[in-house]
Amino acid sequence: MIDSSAIEKLIDWQGGWAARALFDDAVNRYLNKDRQNIELAGLVIKNSSGLSAIRYLKKYCKLTGVTLDISGITENLSSDIKQIINLGDIVNIPHEITVDFWLEKLCEHLDTNRENLTSKINQSLIDDDYPTGNPNELIESWSFPVISDLLPLSVQQKAIVYVEDEIAKLCWKRWYLTPERKVLLLETHDRTNLKSSQWLVWRLLHDATHLLHLQNFPEAGCYLDPTWLLTLEAAAMTVEKQFLGLIEHRVKIPKPINYSLNLFNVKTILLIGLLERSLRLEYDLAVHLRRQPIASWITQTKRQTGFNLNCYDFVREFHGLPGFCAGYMIGLNAIESEPDKVPVLCGKKSLKFLPLEKDDELSKSALTDIPARLPQHPIYIQAVGTSDTTCFFNLLNPFTNKYNQVEAKAYVTVDLSPHQRGIHMSRLQEILNNLDTCDWDKLEDVTDFVAQEARKVQNSKRSEVNFVVNSYVETLNHRSKTRSKQPIKIIANTIFDGTVISRTIGLIIKVMTACPCTLKFSSLKTEKNLKLSLHENFFDSIMQAIPPTFTHAQRGTLYVKVSSHNPKHLISPTNLYSQISRVAHLVEAVLKRPDEHYLVQKSHRKPQFCEDLCREVAVAVASQVDANDLVEVSAELDESIHPHKAFAKLTIKASDAWYINSEND
Repeated sequence: MIDSSAIEKLIDWQGGWAARALFDDAVNRYLNKDRQNIELAGLVIKNSSGLSAIRYLKKYCKLTGVTLDISGITENLSSDIKQIINLGDIVNIPHEITVDFWLEKLCEHLDTNRENLTSKINQSLIDDDYPTGNPNELIESWSFPVISDLLPLSVQQKAIVYVEDEIAKLCWKRWYLTPERKVLLLETHDRTNLKSSQWLVWRLLHDATHLLHLQNFPEAGCYLDPTWLLTLEAAAMTVEKQFLGLIEHRVKIPKPINYSLNLFNVKTILLIGLLERSLRLEYDLAVHLRRQPIASWITQTKRQTGFNLNCYDFVREFHGLPGFCAGYMIGLNAIESEPDKVPVLCGKKSLKFLPLEKDDELSKSALTDIPARLPQHPIYIQAVGTSDTTCFFNLLNPFTNKYNQVEAKAYVTVDLSPHQRGIHMSRLQEILNNLDTCDWDKLEDVTDFVAQEARKVQNSKRSEVNFVVNSYVETLNHRSKTRSKQPIKIIANTIFDGTVISRTIGLIIKVMTACPCTLKFSSLKTEKNLKLSLHENFFDSIMQAIPPTFTHAQRGTLYVKVSSHNPKHLISPTNLYSQISRVAHLVEAVLKRPDEHYLVQKSHRKPQFCEDLCREVAVAVASQVDANDLVEVSAELDESIHPHKAFAKLTIKASDAWYINSEND
């Protein structure tokens, strides 16, 4: 009795996993004249979806003669299907396993371009012979010795069970194990009507590698298990690629007995096979990861590659088996990277399909940890780190009380011991990249967290973090009753220095002023002209009705920060904004005519130098904070009639800006 536990484990995987294994198991039972497990088929049907499941269950019915109702299986795939390789982890794909790489090699081999590729392939293979010779003898006398030179698999004198049966036309794979653990190759009577070069690659190289692998290690694993199956496929792919290398390096290859060996055509078939497997990798990522429709992917791929052979059947064969198609080329890359392949081939060691991302020993070695070494000059550095990093996370907007995804500019530094050459910069970036894993209520919470983590991962005493976030304030123009959004930047800074913690909160906001000098000059000029033309009583009454006269406007940016060692009393962004808006003229995104008139008139009735603006904001903000808090205000204004800007900056201890010391009085 054949054990079906491997299939039962796959039922919870969803998709087409269990259906594919059920069919392979059914073929094995058919070949070994064992009873079919029809009860298990019913369970598989209830937990399957996708084109692959439908395809294999239809074949199962043809093979077994059993009628099953598979009408309830949907072509659409759910999002919880098991991924045998996590497709999201497949990044930085080596060029040597990409479609472009193998397309270029195939075009170069056939001396053509993508436009004429398909016709050139057909033309080059048209005169290929049909296979001859005894398959058993060919495999044992030619395949096994060749393969054993390419992989550490020993040639053993064991009979190959070669079965000719038209049932092979239903099968996607042709190699199996008998109950006596003998290897079996299943083929049709006409050898699937393949030409000699294709049959040599598919059977005498690829499938024969499976046969020799199973001969060497029949107990290593169960080929119904997708992970072990992909390991077997990776080994066979390695043989294909290395045999291609023999041809390219003009290594003398023994000729199979009574078999036509056209190395040019064999190379064509090998290149087509490797190209097709690289297409499978792209298909897996496009369809199973990014959810692109199959028809759309095929159309776009043919447009880009010019590769239009009838070899896209795998899109249905493997639909609903996420990661399996990718496993061919990813597995090839992984097994080639193994210095000792025997533990993988015998099943003692699992093949790491993503070795660079999972187990890169060199990256963990002290030999490559250059930053940890002693510097040439043992000098302490106060601040070293990363600047101008863009990161994204969800932050509560203090002005709207809504969570928004924000884009922030981050500056992260730590101090560096005179006994360490450099910092591990990627560790700082990892902290910033992971900020999107939760929602943040305050920007200073973010800077606190990053500063603490930075000190921890760099083993530093001091750290400083500065964030600038684009945000906005929702405002209402009271005259026109129109809504507006006022762009604003929120600043937060945290400094950890031993046990001392300093925090800063700030705003950057656009303002406008009117120049007092020109305004006074134009006002006096108006008075002088009117006095000359009007009697004195009428002059006094008319001057009261004349609005402020003209001056040049100055639009610019106001920077306001409050630093405190008392985090519980740190001023909130909303209070900070409220104090700024009391004394500064803030620009608006939306202003109707009456709103424009009001803002221009207000700024002219209260004209300000940038010096005035800094002082007034400092006094207003200082009144709201603790005595020892530090208030920093700077203004940079465009001089509309000059090529330069006006600038002012002040830093003051809060209590020094108080006119009445409330803490003492």
